Amino acid sequence: MHTFETQFPTTLTEEIRVFKFGHLASSARLNHFVSLRRGGISAGKYSSLNLGLHTGDEKSNILKNRELLANAMGLPADDFVFAGQVHGEEIAIIGEAERGSGVWEADSCIHETDAMITNQAGICLMVLVADCVPVMLFDPKKRVIAAIHAGRKGTEALIVLKTIERMKLKYGCSAKDILAGIGPSIGPCCYEVDDAVAGQFRQSLEQFEGLVLRQQEGHKPHLDLWKANLLQLLDCGILPENIETAGICTQCNEQDYFSYRAGKGMTGRFASGICLL
Repeated sequence: MHTFETQFPTTLTEEIRVFKFGHLASSARLNHFVSLRRGGISAGKYSSLNLGLHTGDEKSNILKNRELLANAMGLPADDFVFAGQVHGEEIAIIGEAERGSGVWEADSCIHETDAMITNQAGICLMVLVADCVPVMLFDPKKRVIAAIHAGRKGTEALIVLKTIERMKLKYGCSAKDILAGIGPSIGPCCYEVDDAVAGQFRQSLEQFEGLVLRQQEGHKPHLDLWKANLLQLLDCGILPENIETAGICTQCNEQDYFSYRAGKGMTGRFASGICLL
C-alpha cells in the first residue's frame, strides 16, 4: 500500500487533514498520523493547526489545536507524549509513568530526547517538526513502536540506526519484522547548505554515498535527508518493501506543512504520532 491523506470533520469550518503510511494503516493494532497544518485555530504564520508550544503562538491556541487533533484521531490528548527534541541522539523508553508528558506544559516533556520507544498500548508517541524528518517504526510481532526526530544533526548521529538497535536490545525486535515510515520533511530539492556543513555531513555518514548533491555547477550543495535515513534503515536490515517514504518536501508544500525555512524561522509545528491499540 502507498501513502495517502485523509480528512476528519471538526466543529470548525476547515477539516483536519492527516497523512498516513499505507503499510502502517493496514494494521488494525496501530493508530498513526502526520498532521497537516489545516483545521486549527491559530492565525497568521502559525495558521492553523500549530502544535508547537515553543513557537511564538498563543499557548491557548496550541492547546486547543492539540485537543482538536486528539479528538480527530480518536485519542485523549492526555495519551500524547512529547519529546524534548534537542537535535541529539538520546533515546527514551516510554512507560505508563510518562503518559501525558509535555501535553499541556512544554517543561514536562521528555527532556533532551529525540527518539522514543514503547510497547505500552494507548500511549501516543509524538514528534514535532517543521522541516526535520519524522520517522515511525512498528514491529507488529513484538508490538513495539518508535517515533524519531531526525534533523541533520540527529541523522549525522545515526539516531534511526541507534533506535532500531535499542528496540532489538530492549524488546528482542528483529529488523526484518519492522515497518518504517519516513515522513514529510525538507527534501533534497530545497535543503541547501554551505560547503562546511555539507563536508561535515559527508564525513559523518561516510559509509553512505550520494547524500550531498549539487543542483547546478557553482551553486551551494543540497543534502538528502530522506536518502540518509533510508540507508540507515536498510543498513539495519529492514526490508526495502517494509519502508515507505512520503517524498513530500515541506518547503515546497508550505501551504500544507509548516516549514522553518519557508517561514524564515517564524512558523508553527506539525506532528507525527504513533500509538499501539
